Amino acid sequence: NVLASAKCNFDISIGDVNEPPTVNEQIRYVEEESPVNTVIGEPLVASDPEVAINQQELIWSVISCKNNNKDIDPCPIKISFCSGQLSVFNPTQLDSDKLKPYNNYILRVLVKDSSADNPMNDTAEVTVTVVPKNEPPTILAANNIYYVPEDTPQDSYLSRRVNASDPETDSAQLTYIFTGIVGQNPFDVETNGKIKVTGALDYENGNVRFLLSVKVQDPEKLENGPVDVEI
Repeated sequence: NVLASAKCNFDISIGDVNEPPTVNEQIRYVEEESPVNTVIGEPLVASDPEVAINQQELIWSVISCKNNNKDIDPCPIKISFCSGQLSVFNPTQLDSDKLKPYNNYILRVLVKDSSADNPMNDTAEVTVTVVPKNEPPTILAANNIYYVPEDTPQDSYLSRRVNASDPETDSAQLTYIFTGIVGQNPFDVETNGKIKVTGALDYENGNVRFLLSVKVQDPEKLENGPVDVEI
């Protein structure tokens, strides 16, 4: 028997299969009451093999928006369909006090590729946390009236500190600044708010009332005052 053989050449073409984009959970932060169109962090990030070689583009959308597990429509946060950039749509709904204790919005975002024949997509949860806006501290003259016995020794301190408050900061973290003329009165105000007796107190000689000019400053240098602290 004679075995016959033949040789052929085959052309094999590998077709491109559209692969879906991938997007993971992400977190962004926005300051409360930020104006309309304020950018919220960096654009959202997703990956796609075809986008990486410039064959396709990604298209973004928000498909749900929740706060405290309740649907919010319209959502106070919008997304750029072409860049994935989040921004503010409605500042009135970005109030950390009203949102407490759930001071965030949970968005379900959809990212879709631009394939004409077989578009693919993926979704992910994006948490946008509303951060309280730093507000200046408050110091009121009416809350800063002190009574001191005339025999109070020099270099001692009054029992109460200067009274001030701040919505975001503990009063112990505030800085108190004496803005009057040093040495003019027998008192000084230290940066921690303590009032120190620096001279003799003589009621009989008419030294019965002193006004100390003081302002208060928070850790980010927002300040209020000065007001007159009455002793």
